[in-house]
Amino acid sequence: MTTMDVPRSDDGGLFDYQWINREEAEKILEGLKKRHKNELRDFFNENKLLALLSGPSLSVGLSMKQYRYKVLLIGKSSCGKTSLIRALQGKQSVNDYQPTIGIQTTAIYWPVKLNQPNRPTYMFRLDMWDTGPSSFQNFDYIEKDCFESVDLVMFVISASDRDGFNHLPELINEKLTQASPTRSFSTIVFITKFDQLSDLTASDAEQFQTKYNVPVYLFSSVHTNFRSTSSYLTMICERLWKRDLELSMTGTIFV
Repeated sequence: MTTMDVPRSDDGGLFDYQWINREEAEKILEGLKKRHKNELRDFFNENKLLALLSGPSLSVGLSMKQYRYKVLLIGKSSCGKTSLIRALQGKQSVNDYQPTIGIQTTAIYWPVKLNQPNRPTYMFRLDMWDTGPSSFQNFDYIEKDCFESVDLVMFVISASDRDGFNHLPELINEKLTQASPTRSFSTIVFITKFDQLSDLTASDAEQFQTKYNVPVYLFSSVHTNFRSTSSYLTMICERLWKRDLELSMTGTIFV
């Protein structure tokens, strides 16, 4: 499999990508989705106090260990960061563009099961941090706050931005210098608007991924559905899990 494809369960990954379609998972998703909608709830913005204290309410017998991660999205204005977060919640894209002011946070809960027999199910809380580039430029403390204790940085770039794509390695290296010496963050790249007029090709993404060893995903909000969304979320969780396994081997953290 290349990361240009939606992840599948037969790729030998750590997590079972098909489990989310089974009855066991559906019972858990009932507590995560909006009523009568195939959309994930944003617990942070629906009820900030509830989100901070307890999170989603699951049926009796469905309790599971939870892991919380901070995910930061970086990209130019109008590159599709906010649309990507909406898509990960199963929501439709919004046509009228509104620039992100300051920091917008979204809490997404997502269950995963290890791709091994008789292994437990875990609940991931992904705190998605979306901030406009002008906030970084105008207020130094915002960038510092964003990178503090960050676990995953998602570099988002429009498929029409050839120049930005060419300078992406420099940007990634620049941001990696802001990682804690004892707690590194993981990185992935999303190329958005791939269904629109594109200056980038799948071959460009493939070559970038091979050369820099950074996973690259081609994303189209127009053709996104809950199946592809679930695969992306599981992939993000798996990336974080692998990062923790690597840190545990150095004795930095314990999984």
